[in-house]
Amino acid sequence: MFQPVYGMTEGLYFFVGVPETSLEETFTTVGKAMQYVEFKAVDKDGKMVPMGSPGELWVRGYIIMLGYWGDEAKTRETITADGWLKTGDQVILQENGHCRIVGRIKEAIIRGGDNIFPKEIEDLFINHPDIIDAQAFGVPDARWGEEICLYIRPRKGSHVTEEHMKAYCKGKVR
Repeated sequence: MFQPVYGMTEGLYFFVGVPETSLEETFTTVGKAMQYVEFKAVDKDGKMVPMGSPGELWVRGYIIMLGYWGDEAKTRETITADGWLKTGDQVILQENGHCRIVGRIKEAIIRGGDNIFPKEIEDLFINHPDIIDAQAFGVPDARWGEEICLYIRPRKGSHVTEEHMKAYCKGKVR
């Protein structure tokens, strides 16, 4: 049986799949929080975001490291004064207690002030029946700051066009 687990070197593991998890949630989330950990999703100012909204995952508990050996500056950057570990992962905490990873904060494409996470775009295209792989990344743009660049690898024998991909995306991305 496959069960997802999510954690970090800085704090062991925080979320784990549970047996009663649906097949869809097993593959789209990292499970539910362990009992020994507090967690929250926050905005760039450290304020909690509403349930179901994307935010950076912060965790706290006795399993969190005390700090980086010999690197006080990195420790202060990563752990708040009241013990919250900033994971750097963008997540959506769901009403049912499951956690879905959206992407990494540092990988965000900032286009016209909007944070766009490559993983969301890649997941959309990887689910297309004619696509084997997809990679999204930001490229510099004078007007928007960054523009989205997408590399897709179509299945052998498929005839994917740019117009086809644009139509596929319509209404599925913001």
